[in-house]
Amino acid sequence: MTRHRFALTIPAAMLLFSANAITPIDIPATYLCKAVRLTQEKNGRIYSKGFQVQQLYLKFTHREVSAFGTHSKISVCRKLGIRYFTRDTVYLEDPELPFGHSELKLYMLGDTIMGNVNLFDKDTSEVSVKVIVKKIPVLRDRELEQLCQ
Repeated sequence: MTRHRFALTIPAAMLLFSANAITPIDIPATYLCKAVRLTQEKNGRIYSKGFQVQQLYLKFTHREVSAFGTHSKISVCRKLGIRYFTRDTVYLEDPELPFGHSELKLYMLGDTIMGNVNLFDKDTSEVSVKVIVKKIPVLRDRELEQLCQ
C-alpha cells in the first residue's frame, strides 16, 4: 500500500480551514499594519515570530506592492512587482528571485493579508506571513511614503 503525502503551504491550509470568505484586496490602496506573524523554515527547522507594529504600511498599486515604515527602529523599504491580480489574489514578482519562484502571492481574509512572501526582508524561501491591517485614507498616502528612505 502506497502512502501519499500532501503538502499544503500554511496560507493554503489557513484558507481551507477558514469559515470566512476571502475578500478582495483594494487596488490601489494603502494599509496600516497592526501586527505581523512570520513563519519560516530554515535548515530544516521552523521558526515563527509575531510582533506588533506602529509605523509600517503596505501600499498596493496596479504595478507593485510596497512595504515601508519602521519596525523596531529599523527602516523597512521593500517593493515587489505585481505580475497580475484577481479579485482576491495578488501574484507577485520579486526581481531578486528567478521568474516563477513558487508563485509568490497574497490573499486577504477579513482584516488579514496572508501570503507566501516575506514583505519585510529579502529572504522569501519557505515563508508564510500574516499581517493584520487597517485600510487608511489615500490623503495620507503621499506623506507616509516619505518613511521609505
